[in-house]
Amino acid sequence: MIELKIDPEFRDKIPPLTDAEFEQLRENILADGEVYEPIAVWNNVIVDGHNRWRIVQENPQIPFRTKEMEFADKWAAFEWMYRKQLGRRNLSDEQKTYLLGKLYEARKNSLGGDRKSNRQNDDLKPQGKTSIIIAKEQGVGQKTVERAEHFAKGLDAIANVSKEAAEKILKGGTRVAKSDVSEMREATNEEVKEFADAVNRGELPKKRDGKWATRETRDRYAKIRDIAEQMGTEQRGTTFDDVLRLLEAAENDFISKVERMIESEKNNITADDRWPDALEGYFDSVISDINELKERIMK
Repeated sequence: MIELKIDPEFRDKIPPLTDAEFEQLRENILADGEVYEPIAVWNNVIVDGHNRWRIVQENPQIPFRTKEMEFADKWAAFEWMYRKQLGRRNLSDEQKTYLLGKLYEARKNSLGGDRKSNRQNDDLKPQGKTSIIIAKEQGVGQKTVERAEHFAKGLDAIANVSKEAAEKILKGGTRVAKSDVSEMREATNEEVKEFADAVNRGELPKKRDGKWATRETRDRYAKIRDIAEQMGTEQRGTTFDDVLRLLEAAENDFISKVERMIESEKNNITADDRWPDALEGYFDSVISDINELKERIMK
């Protein structure tokens, strides 16, 4: 049997399968009598197919194939891995966000990222701001990509103190806000450990000194970012009071629309188990936009 190498740096980049998913994969391969999808390798190191390789080692009679990949560097390999995983259908929202953030990180690091590229790099990757390019490729907004990187860094910080907590968050269902996870990228080790311990106990991390869990404001200000961008194009005659009226109108319009939508669709949305997580994720996004806007204004 070919002896392939397993590098933990590659193996641990991808969210692991659940026990049930792994067992289903094993059953499918044993029933088929072969591994249909090739195991992707780079310099004899597995970059995709760690679970298939594990099953083959346990069942050496099962035939398999390998596919040799070519990458400019390890970051390009990571990027390929994340893009492939984002095509899976059974990802939780947290897994999608994490992979999107890691894809952004990998693209920036591969061949210099957003830095000025040389002619060779120009032939290997599209030019422009990386977050905009990835946003177009993945069909999301630029800010969604940048927020995803914050989430990924926060989750990596949590994984450094507790892989168990990080895996629970990735699987979904913990009700931990993604914006709170993002805060952990800049937290102290003690704060991250406290956060992870709460997740492992099945609790929501508590608000501490205003650093995370700002849940009381999640029902406000969805259009502030759009109004801020509009203000940037207004004529210079706009006054302070004009700006406040714009913001108040935006807030009232948003709240009224949400109230009408929830009232008219209440029976449909409350009957769906996905609704609480979807609503929480939406308002997490709103809070993230507000915080970014505050930082811009207060500079």
